[in-house]
Amino acid sequence: VGLRSDTVKTDAGSIVNRGAGTVADQNAFDSRSRGFTDNNWDFAAQAKYTADAASGYEIAFARKTRSPNLMERYLWSPANASAGMADGKTYIGNLDLKPEVSHQVSLGADWRGAGWQVKPSLFYNKVNDYIQGVAGIYSATVLKYTNIDAELYGMDGSWRYDVTNNLGLSGIVSYVRGKRTDVSDNLYRLAPLRASINADYAMGQWNHRAEWQLAARQDKVSANNSETATGGYGLFNLRTSYRFDKKATLNAGIENLFDRYYADHLGGVNRVSGSVVASGEHLPGAGRFGYVSADYRW
Repeated sequence: VGLRSDTVKTDAGSIVNRGAGTVADQNAFDSRSRGFTDNNWDFAAQAKYTADAASGYEIAFARKTRSPNLMERYLWSPANASAGMADGKTYIGNLDLKPEVSHQVSLGADWRGAGWQVKPSLFYNKVNDYIQGVAGIYSATVLKYTNIDAELYGMDGSWRYDVTNNLGLSGIVSYVRGKRTDVSDNLYRLAPLRASINADYAMGQWNHRAEWQLAARQDKVSANNSETATGGYGLFNLRTSYRFDKKATLNAGIENLFDRYYADHLGGVNRVSGSVVASGEHLPGAGRFGYVSADYRW
């Protein structure tokens, strides 16, 4: 069981330098009080139960808070500002933002046997005053950071299976579904269902790995923010390493072996015209490439 208290204080002075067309934004910002004190508190409780050598279970509850960051609160004009989201949108801050308050519950299990293990976990998260850029409040094309209500639920899991003493299989899977509960819409910029399947082979000082990284199509997107869907994809990577001793290791690999064209849903969005990638489209991920690196510890 844990309890935590945080006091977050922020402030900002008046606007000193401004560009053409921002007078109204400057006056609106300068006319407001800009000093805030957020008294936040968090709580967490976790219980674990070991049924036997082959199974264990856990349940956890938590209350988490997050104060608005400086961009969310103090970005006073949308001119030439993306707030670091790289989503092709322009943002403006909000002096009326409240801290996010999240209430979460999770259930987990750990099942294992000779040479295998499975660890699934389910979670549900209800967030009051979730902070998200929302279209149509400042203008049709600018997203204003706003408090909304939201819920997120999903699962995380991992597994492994030892085929032989030298060969092992493993994988992870992750899924989160996010919805606004103040209106009928999906949360903005959430990753789709993702998974990976790995094969590891060790012999002497050599370690080899083959990775298959998978992502599903993400079509549960925010209509309010005109978010576009992205397609699913699978990437195949090969990695190897040779350990000379406890200090030195040589690594090499090839990522995206089959040179698959894909776009990560949380990757950047092009906002430059005249490119081979259309304005507003998701930027493609890296194509096939190889690398060599060395580690030395002392």
